[in-house]
Amino acid sequence: MKKITLKKTFALCTLLLAGHTATAQAPEIEWQKSFGSVGDDIFYDVAPTLDGGYISAGFSTHDPTYPNNIAVNAIMVKTDAAGELQWQHLYGGLGDERARKVLQNTDGTYLIAGETSSTPEGSAAILSDIWLLKIDSEGNEVWSKTFGGSDNEFLSSFEPTSDGGYVMCGYTFSNDGDVLGNHGDYDMWVVKLDTEFEIEWQACLGGETADYGYMATETPDGDFIVTGAVQPPDNPSEYGVYKLDSEGTTVWGATFGGGWHDSPYDIAFTPNGGYIIAGQDDSTDITDNLGGADAWLLKIDADGVQEWAKSYGSPGDDLAWGIVPVTGGYVVSGYTAADEMGAAGPNAWLFKIDEEGTVLLEETFGGNLFERFYAFKQTDDNGFILSGTSTSNDGDLTQNNGAFDAWLVKLSPDVLGLKNSTKNTLTLYPNPNNGIFTIGGDIVLDNATLNVYSTLGQLVYSDKVTQAMVLLPNLAAGVYQVQLTTGKATYSQRLVVE
Repeated sequence: MKKITLKKTFALCTLLLAGHTATAQAPEIEWQKSFGSVGDDIFYDVAPTLDGGYISAGFSTHDPTYPNNIAVNAIMVKTDAAGELQWQHLYGGLGDERARKVLQNTDGTYLIAGETSSTPEGSAAILSDIWLLKIDSEGNEVWSKTFGGSDNEFLSSFEPTSDGGYVMCGYTFSNDGDVLGNHGDYDMWVVKLDTEFEIEWQACLGGETADYGYMATETPDGDFIVTGAVQPPDNPSEYGVYKLDSEGTTVWGATFGGGWHDSPYDIAFTPNGGYIIAGQDDSTDITDNLGGADAWLLKIDADGVQEWAKSYGSPGDDLAWGIVPVTGGYVVSGYTAADEMGAAGPNAWLFKIDEEGTVLLEETFGGNLFERFYAFKQTDDNGFILSGTSTSNDGDLTQNNGAFDAWLVKLSPDVLGLKNSTKNTLTLYPNPNNGIFTIGGDIVLDNATLNVYSTLGQLVYSDKVTQAMVLLPNLAAGVYQVQLTTGKATYSQRLVVE
């Protein structure tokens, strides 16, 4: 395992865009900021922080100390609740580093997951490993650790688990070191870590051709659901979905798609115990193909049996990158080539659907060139914080600092009709707690259901409640959103488990 010790800090150009009226979307954007340099800058992830602000993770290609300014370093940017910059850092060596995911611990420190191709001494290597980095509340490195074999590994998702550990998902070309059981070419790679970040188990999923893992998350029963792009012998790629037990053994696997490229990128839980998967299809023989590549949503039951599949988008290329459960359905993020804004390239895109996949509302964001949302999280006010990339300097943006800018956007609750979806604030005490708390106030627990969501929007607990005291002793330390639904109203509150 390698440790990356070289760390640099650099000044980003930032721009607060507030109160402009250039497009129809402007009143719905509370604030937005572009972060960037003369090179490419992208935010892959964003997360609300304990102090009410936000932490964003991605990469930047600009550093004047490197030849031709083409080095790729991981970047972390901390802002306050209004998007004002608090600190920023670059991390890595002379190779390429990308921060794909970020989580905040209850002590204020952060875990960053991505990949690195730098050696322990900081020089460039040819191949990449999955990379974990812990930083303190001010962005200073605490430790770093790598996972993989003698060939390439790439990370797609990193999530906490109920036992205090973590599950990682990506893909690997190795069959040595930390990797066992590769079936040939790239395999989907799922890794379960314990509380000390040691590997408990790992699983290679796929066949002899290339397979790419994009998302793994723990299910409420302690198992794991995994999705990625699998390549059958007669098809470029299909949606692949695997259910693994708590030890990483495959319970079932299923594939879905048409006759061409179909790739899933995110998965969420449904109220009936099943799953809904967001991605892209480029198959002309698939359900309701709209032309080009479509955003494609697939809903399956708990055993992997398809319930419905639907295409969304325009005659051009469209993609669904993420999906989050909300009251009354789901919100999907991605990009669309719909020419509503006269754009030369795709615009960032959000749309809300009900449980049957019917579109209720949708919005596009951006300018005349290319914008994409890579991550979005629901905030305490039922709005959203989104991160991604932009190249425009018009429309919803007024400046571009280089090729691709890292882009952070805060949306108000009414953008997708969520302003009144949660009408009341829930009192929990104590909060923070150890997973045991009491529901305060005069709420009548009549046919009440308690749902607990991770910061990624994944349902981690759901059950009926009949008394004020709630015991969740197996909930891992972290930040959650609690939603209590009674026969009369829905209540919401942030929960911190220590």
